[in-house]
Amino acid sequence: MTSDDLFSLEEDPGKTLVVGGGFVAVECAGFLRGLGKEVIMINRSKFLRTMDDDMTFRIIDDMEANGVQVLTKTVPTGAKKLGDKSFEVELMTNGEKQKVEVNTILLAIGRSC
Repeated sequence: MTSDDLFSLEEDPGKTLVVGGGFVAVECAGFLRGLGKEVIMINRSKFLRTMDDDMTFRIIDDMEANGVQVLTKTVPTGAKKLGDKSFEVELMTNGEKQKVEVNTILLAIGRSC
């Protein structure tokens, strides 16, 4: 789903994997965590790359301190639906695979207008 889809959900998104590292990804991950949801935020490079590095560090560090699991240099390599309300997502981080189970996958990786 996209951020637009997230704002029109009629059901609880549950544990969410946010894919992307820009403003929209960080904003969505932050407000979902603020609502008490488990959030994993992944990005293939650095987060908020157009911002000042010190401010980016402070924002991401604060998000981690508040419970967002943040993974850099991480890409999704596969996803499998598990029943009606969850997915198993395979992630690759620095050449190492791991799997996470989430209820929602939010793609915040940019759009072409």
